[in-house]
Amino acid sequence: MESNPAVGGLPPEAQLMSLLMGNYTLQMLATAVRMGIFDQLSELPTAVQSVAERAGTLPDPTYRLMRALTVIGALVEQPEQRFSLGPLGQLLRKDAPCSFASFTLNNAAPWGAEASWTLLHSMKTGESGFRSRFGKGLFEWLSEHPE
Repeated sequence: MESNPAVGGLPPEAQLMSLLMGNYTLQMLATAVRMGIFDQLSELPTAVQSVAERAGTLPDPTYRLMRALTVIGALVEQPEQRFSLGPLGQLLRKDAPCSFASFTLNNAAPWGAEASWTLLHSMKTGESGFRSRFGKGLFEWLSEHPE
């Protein structure tokens, strides 16, 4: 049996680590969307202090979040704690032609995680995990919870 080639040139351990960290990555991106970080930045580097002031957050944790977002290509760090948008960050601006901002917030919502916890129930019973957790189907539930 032939093994699968490394995705993106990464060894299996790095691929698995990336998958296992997915929820943390999603929550970082969603937090940055909620803070308006991607909407504040452009091609011109912007100081962390300015981003934090506009977002109503503390500068030090804002800096740590923004540095973490450089690892995945959402932001680019410049000298003197200034940042600009990376390729992924461009897609997370609300005014982007193909914005992923709402999709990111939707996927990071607590109900999504709760629904995913029901997968084993579905595997054992054949029932909809979402329905077992929320008492109705996904689209019916979403129509009642537009937020």
